[in-house]
Amino acid sequence: MMKRTYLLAALCLIGSLMSPKTSSAQDFSSNNKDKPTWASSTFKRTLPNTYLEVVVVTGHDQKNIIKDAEKEIIRRRKLMVGENDPWIKSGYIASYWETTSKGLTGYFLYQTRKNPTYEADPVEATTEYGFSPRVFIPGAQQIWKGQYGRAALFIIGEVACIGGIVLSQSLVATNQSKMNHAYTNYNKVLQKVKGWRVAGYGFIAGTAAIYAWNIIDGIVSPGRPTIKYNGNILTFVPAASPDFMGMSFTFSF
Repeated sequence: MMKRTYLLAALCLIGSLMSPKTSSAQDFSSNNKDKPTWASSTFKRTLPNTYLEVVVVTGHDQKNIIKDAEKEIIRRRKLMVGENDPWIKSGYIASYWETTSKGLTGYFLYQTRKNPTYEADPVEATTEYGFSPRVFIPGAQQIWKGQYGRAALFIIGEVACIGGIVLSQSLVATNQSKMNHAYTNYNKVLQKVKGWRVAGYGFIAGTAAIYAWNIIDGIVSPGRPTIKYNGNILTFVPAASPDFMGMSFTFSF
């Protein structure tokens, strides 16, 4: 039992020093776990002066995929305007590449003005860094960045270490109460008390280390690539209605 406890305390400390590999802000490469929230649908997202839409193309040559995406956005623009040579242009915002069983898939986010006289809405592709009060809650900042696996590690680590502190302190108290009984092997019980105290110190150190690493990771690790409109994060979520099924968006302030 004591060996298992020491092992658990050691794992808490080791876990606090380990972190999954992160992607840089520019990494929109194949098989990136931090897939952008917008790279999932071809439905329109309406803004005051423009609308956003994603073109998805699958192929085997990157250059040909980019050309096909440009042809597709032009085709859509022609259908919407009703002209063979529309002068309303679509601006490229961001792209994401993914390797699938069918080949290489490119997701291309475009912004198109509703009217050529309108100003383009302030939209930018970004990856979130920086400080937020969420870093003081284990896993909260990671969840906000879309790093659910990383968040689970911090939450589980904290819960395990705190549980170890409670267990070790409880067993210290239990064994101390046994030391007053005449039939108790005093030296044996004393060793248990000392052992559980040491284990408790290990759990306390593990809790502190994981908490500190959670704060550091929450500040410096890149989040999932997102889209910002007017400085606010534009998050796409599943939505459905009687005559529509697809993706809608919400603002995260």
